[in-house]
Parts: sequence; C-alpha cells; structure tokens
Amino acid sequence: MQTRTLGGIMLSDRIIQLVERQADRLTLQWTNRVRTHPATPSYHEMTDEDLEWSIKEVYCHLGEYLEHNSNAEQLSHLFMQIGETRQEQGIPLHELTFAIILARRTLWNFIEQEGVFVSSLEFHQLDEFLHRILNFFDKNLYFVVLGYEKGIPEKEPEKDLVSSLLHSFSLGILPEVRKQH
Repeated sequence: MQTRTLGGIMLSDRIIQLVERQADRLTLQWTNRVRTHPATPSYHEMTDEDLEWSIKEVYCHLGEYLEHNSNAEQLSHLFMQIGETRQEQGIPLHELTFAIILARRTLWNFIEQEGVFVSSLEFHQLDEFLHRILNFFDKNLYFVVLGYEKGIPEKEPEKDLVSSLLHSFSLGILPEVRKQH
C-alpha cells in the first residue's frame, strides 16, 4: 500500500483501527439511516437486533476482511447468509441492495467527518485504500444477492463457482459467470 506513515502507523491502518473502535457508533448511524430512508421501508420496523447483527460484524472486523490473507470463503458465506436471512424476512432485494449502499456511504462519511486526513495530499494517497473498500462492498453485495437467491427454493451455488468468483474479485476484475443448466 502506498500510504505514508504517521507515528509509525500507516494512515490506512489508523482508519481501520478507528472504524473498528467506533463500530457501535457506525452501526447506530447506519441503523438510523436505514430505518428512516424512503428507499428501505421494510427495514423501518425491524428490531435493533435484526438490523445490527450483520453490519456490526462488518464494521468490527473491517481490517481482517480487507487483509488478503483473511478467509475470503468464510466471508463470502457470511454475506450469503445475510442475503438468505433477509430473503427469509421478506426484505425486497432492491431494499437490501440499498441498505448495503447505505453501509458503504455511512463508512465513508464517518471517515471524512473524523478528519483523519491531515492534508489533501494524504487524502489522494489513500486512493488504493478507497479502491479496497469499494471492492470489498462490491464483492460482498454480489454474495449477499447470491445468498438471497439461494434462499429461493432450488438455487444452490456450486463451491467451484464461489471459489472462481472470489478469485476474480481478489484480482479486482469482474467475475465471469456461466449459466448453469
């Protein structure tokens, strides 16, 4: 990563540590947004527990998930479980997708508001970090939808398909998906 260090800690690491320490605050911000946004009416009456279980996990362990050596397959299954659970709860897919967009926006707004950037130059040096965050959310949005569809009878993703998709996302390319017969 091409970020300069401040006090011996890379700026990207400092941001990840801040996000993980403030996971409860981020979770509350996201919960308030998803509960009041007109694009997510199915979330408006959900309990705190139903809303928080998935997003808090993401914010608490962001650093782990962004590391290349983290268990990507385990993470993909977590996100498929989120999709399957939301499908079982009757959340429309477009609302689930928008809730994930709100999670990403909540994270980025938090980072900007915390003023962790010392200068505009430092902000630009975090371009790679931003791409990692975007790739993280893109990849996991895909797996949430895959899990959502899995919750619909007779849809079971093949293990080879999941591995292939994870490999594509890790390279930063769009995955090739073949129709299954």
